[in-house]
Amino acid sequence: MALPKNGFAKKQLAKFNYEEQDKNQVFYPDWIQGSALMTRRSAIARVGKLDENFFLYFEDVDWCRRFWENGLRVAYYPLATVFHYHQRQSRAGLDIFDYLIRKETRWHVRSGWHYFRKHGWHYQSGTELLPPR
Repeated sequence: MALPKNGFAKKQLAKFNYEEQDKNQVFYPDWIQGSALMTRRSAIARVGKLDENFFLYFEDVDWCRRFWENGLRVAYYPLATVFHYHQRQSRAGLDIFDYLIRKETRWHVRSGWHYFRKHGWHYQSGTELLPPR
């Protein structure tokens, strides 16, 4: 991906990658990658299913945000292991032109646009989204 080579982008992305977080402890991130996400049926009944208006990318971010907004926490559990055996669609090593013309990039941008139109452009952490008690 082209962005992480940029110093500013690296610094901004580091907080979303939880680089300072101890990965051996349970913690509560804003969102978890959809391929590694498990939830209770009762939580799905409460927040609804994944938004079908997303075609790949951001659907997991949207879903986790809705968990937080409905008073449910999203947790990183260090003892769980996920194996992904299929080819990775977004791979490093592309120059900026190749990166910009890939269909996966267009999907990502389209889904990002949908997410921010749905939730607004101001970033809020999961704990900020918890309803008042």
